Amino acid sequence: MFSRFSSLALAISIVASVFVSTQANAFGNDRLSIGGFLSQGYIHTSGNNFLGNTLDGSFDFTEAGLNLHYQAHERASISVQLLHRDVGDFEYNGDNLALDYGFAGFSLLTMETIEVGLKLGRVKVPLGLYNETRDVPSTKPGVLLPLIMYSEYDRNNQLALNGGSLDTQFRSRFGDFRINFTRGKMQLSHKELITGITGDTYYPGKIDQQMNSILNLIYFSPDGSLRLSSTLIDTTTHFYYYIDSVPNFLYEFFAGYKHFSRVQSVAWYRQNWAWVFEYAQTDIEENTYM
Repeated sequence: MFSRFSSLALAISIVASVFVSTQANAFGNDRLSIGGFLSQGYIHTSGNNFLGNTLDGSFDFTEAGLNLHYQAHERASISVQLLHRDVGDFEYNGDNLALDYGFAGFSLLTMETIEVGLKLGRVKVPLGLYNETRDVPSTKPGVLLPLIMYSEYDRNNQLALNGGSLDTQFRSRFGDFRINFTRGKMQLSHKELITGITGDTYYPGKIDQQMNSILNLIYFSPDGSLRLSSTLIDTTTHFYYYIDSVPNFLYEFFAGYKHFSRVQSVAWYRQNWAWVFEYAQTDIEENTYM
C-alpha cells in the first residue's frame, strides 16, 4: 500500500505547452476569434504504473485543441472546440479531432447587476472549481487535477453534456453570485459507459442513457480572494445485460443506476498561495430485476 501511494509522490511530471489566440481580422471578420493549444507531457513513476506504462517513463500525455468563437449577433454567439487527446493507455484515445464542446449562446438579459444567458448544444458541466476550464492545460493548478475529483478515466463524461444550460449571474457590493442549471445526456461512447459501470470493456450489454440534471451555485468575494461553490448532480443510467446462454433472448436482466452527488468547494487566494478544498459525496441506488 505504501509503495503505491509513495510512487505518486515521487512521480516526475513535465508539461510543455503552447497557446495561440488571434482575432480573425485577416479574414475580414472581426467577430471571429480563433485559438488553440498544444500540450506534451512526460510522466515517470517509481513504484507503479499511472495512466499507462510509466515505470519506464511515458510521453503518452498529449493534448491539442482548436477553438473558435463567432459573435453572430449582439446577443448570440457560437463556440466550438475540437480536441486531439492521447493520454495513457485508454482504449478510447482518438487518432483524429473530436468535438470537445460546441454550443450556441444567447444573452437573454443584460443589466447592471444581473445577466442571464442560455446555451444549447454540447455544453460544459459546472462541476467543482476547475471542470469548466480543465480542457485548457494553462488553467490547471498543476500538471494533473486531483483524480478523485476530476477523473481522467471519466473525463469526457465530466467535461460536457449534450443538452442546454441556463446561467444567471448577480453582482452586488457583497460579492458576485452565479446560479447555473444544466440538463442533458452524457457524450460517452457505449464502450466508455460499459467500462465505467462494470469495469469490463467487453462486458455484454446495452446502455440506455437518461437525462442528467446539474445545479451549480458559486459565490465570489468582492476582492476575489474567496470562492465558494456547491454542485448537485442527479443522474440515471439503465443497463441491460446480454445473456448469451439463452437463445433468442437478448436482455435477461435490467439494472438501473441512480446517482445523486454533492460537491462542495472552497478556494482562498492569498498573495502567491491558493488554498483549495473540495469534497464530493455520491449516493448510488441500484434497481435490478428480470
